[in-house]
Amino acid sequence: MDKIKTELRQLKPKLIIVTYAVGLLLLVINFNSIMGFVGRLLSYFSPLFWAIGLAFALNVPMTAIEKFIRTHTKENNILRRFSRILAIVGAIVIVVVLLFFLGMVVLPEFFASIGNIFLNLTSFINSLADNIASVLSYFNIDVGQLSNAEIEKILNGMGLDYSMMIKEASNWILGTGQGAFDYLVATGNSLFMFFMAFTISIYLLASKEKFICQIKKIILAIFPYDLAEDILNGAQVANDIFANFIGGKCVECVVVGIMVYILLALVNIPFAILIACLCGALTIIPVFGSLVATIIGCLLLLSVNLLYPFVFFLLYWLVQIIDGNFIYPKFIGSNMGLPAVWILTSVLVFGSMYGVLGALLAAPTTACLYTFFSNYIHKRLRLKKITVTADGQHEKIDDAGH
Repeated sequence: MDKIKTELRQLKPKLIIVTYAVGLLLLVINFNSIMGFVGRLLSYFSPLFWAIGLAFALNVPMTAIEKFIRTHTKENNILRRFSRILAIVGAIVIVVVLLFFLGMVVLPEFFASIGNIFLNLTSFINSLADNIASVLSYFNIDVGQLSNAEIEKILNGMGLDYSMMIKEASNWILGTGQGAFDYLVATGNSLFMFFMAFTISIYLLASKEKFICQIKKIILAIFPYDLAEDILNGAQVANDIFANFIGGKCVECVVVGIMVYILLALVNIPFAILIACLCGALTIIPVFGSLVATIIGCLLLLSVNLLYPFVFFLLYWLVQIIDGNFIYPKFIGSNMGLPAVWILTSVLVFGSMYGVLGALLAAPTTACLYTFFSNYIHKRLRLKKITVTADGQHEKIDDAGH
């Protein structure tokens, strides 16, 4: 009997390895099917994911309002007893007021500018072409000598397929009707999902401490204590980074948009609200947002006057200086402890993988990963009793502390 137990103990590691290998092989063979199943399974929980996202976003103003109420009221004050409810209502009111302001003041002017462009699309294109030709002629470039074949060759050299662009444009125009119907159906489904997610998010905000406590219990029960501590600390770091980023970015977008509009309005630049909205909205995407806003703004203004793009560029450059030196450090911090090269790389990688949403969340996600990895490296160095100075010098400390 003892011999059988001994043999089983010796066989157990081998069985684990074989089971792991077989499972990994099945995963590789059926990878597409498994990922499709996981995708469908996650889609069923999409309202919950949206609810968590909404709750996280609303938690920023809610926490500020609740902290304000608790700071300025006494212990037995009725406002303090209902501070959570008042904070939730206040956060929702802030969002509704902002949306109302956008809907009643900004959006009509925004769409009026876009409508004016489409109504005068021919003259807009002609003016844009004439002004571009004037700029090129200043550099002794004769646009009239460029044939369609040469233009196609230039575009192909830039990695753009000219014939495919024409084909895609034609397909888009022909499919506009069906696309509009599909868009209406998708919008209806999205509104329903948003309503469900919003309702769930209110419950999450009302009892967030209870849900956080339950999650902590699950983590502490499943994982070893040291690993659970690391997970909880990492979650706290991620929460701080994302909350700081979302709240700070929202304030930054509004401030940048207002500053751009005021400066453009002072010098009577056309499309002021349209360009200010673009600059404010694209500010939420690090690095590339301002670049895209500059290109779009300059193209719009180039159709009106050759001088306007230069004026806009200088004014927006001034706004970027104020933003980078005062607004961004005040509300978000100096790159969230992340080197500039990593922000640029993260926006490129996440943007290419997940589009606009990836570019939006690239900086805080990379900041979290950078912080986790940095903490892990420092922990390993402490365990190995190795110190590394700022100039790259390193030494090993013995038990005596030398």
